[in-house]
Amino acid sequence: MIRIDEIRRAKRISQAQIAKKLGVSLSTYIRWEQHPEKIPIGMGVKIAELLETTYDVLIFLPEKVTKA
Repeated sequence: MIRIDEIRRAKRISQAQIAKKLGVSLSTYIRWEQHPEKIPIGMGVKIAELLETTYDVLIFLPEKVTKA
């Protein structure tokens, strides 16, 4: 399963950096990473933009995508 923290770490971005750019507390962002289904849609889109991915990858994709 793709996890937000995997994508974030691959980009070498800290949780604190993302939280600051989103204007939310670090604890809020950590909770969202642990429970992506609780991320408000607007914030999910912003997180996806910061991580250079798409909202559906963050929230819905059940496993890593591999090329066929």
